[in-house]
Amino acid sequence: MSMEALNWAFSVKCTPTQKLVLVALADRADTEGGCGPSLTQTALRCSLSLRATQLALIALSMRE
Repeated sequence: MSMEALNWAFSVKCTPTQKLVLVALADRADTEGGCGPSLTQTALRCSLSLRATQLALIALSMRE
């Protein structure tokens, strides 16, 4: 877990679903900022459907 990644994730302005996914990913980040949980793992961890998780990830990836 990277505290820096978690702090950054909490500072991002986005929808609640996107924030949940972002924080779940940040919690899995290594010290270099990388993370690699699967879509299924992330969805289960967030109690979201695969599609909702996928849509959140797409929206987050399209942010500037």
